[in-house]
Amino acid sequence: MSQPTEPIESGDVSARLDALIALNVRLLHHLSGKESKKEIGNDAVFLRGFGLKNPAIAAILGSTPASVAELISRNQRSKKGPKQNGKAKRAAKNK
Repeated sequence: MSQPTEPIESGDVSARLDALIALNVRLLHHLSGKESKKEIGNDAVFLRGFGLKNPAIAAILGSTPASVAELISRNQRSKKGPKQNGKAKRAAKNK
């Protein structure tokens, strides 16, 4: 017969999941050989999509929360494309 297990606190589950995610992301980076800021920024945005906050993302990626915030900001900015001012903006509007 198996022995009954004690219930796991939700904080413990969250900490264990963060640790598991961290191991998987680090292994993925190691195996792919892609450890550039762009790749880390993509991972930060990916993890943000799951609702993780900057401190948790920073712990997973081995960075600081401020660095994570900057990487996410740069990554999202680059996805929008260049800003259009003046003639380029008017030309795009008239198309």
